Amino acid sequence: MLGGSAYAFMATNNVPISGAGQGQNTISGYQVSDVHYTLGPQGQHIKNVSFSLTPMLAGAGAATSAYAWFNGPPGPGPGPGPGPGPGPGPHGQGYTCTLTGSVGLVTNWSCNNLGPGQSVQPAETLNVSAAQ
Repeated sequence: MLGGSAYAFMATNNVPISGAGQGQNTISGYQVSDVHYTLGPQGQHIKNVSFSLTPMLAGAGAATSAYAWFNGPPGPGPGPGPGPGPGPGPHGQGYTCTLTGSVGLVTNWSCNNLGPGQSVQPAETLNVSAAQ
């Protein structure tokens, strides 16, 4: 199992304080922490990735949806990020995320790939798209 941390950022816009939205204030994104990877049976593919999301802006709400993908060479399975789609794409393997629990504004996510998953060798960066 591998571990690490990352940040999920979106461009600054004028919208109400939130994890995402449309209107008049700042979107800051979520801090991604407690990242864990689970490998498939032969240890060559990343079958699952789990992580926690914490809003980075006071007043923003907890994430209510998340999607993850790895950049790198595409492979078989569900579509690329930042959303589900048919087949591989330029961002590598897409992972469908399920909310597994929360403590206050911190939400925990488990993301699975329906295919074999992203190959370990060319996996470069974990990307997370989250919204309130």
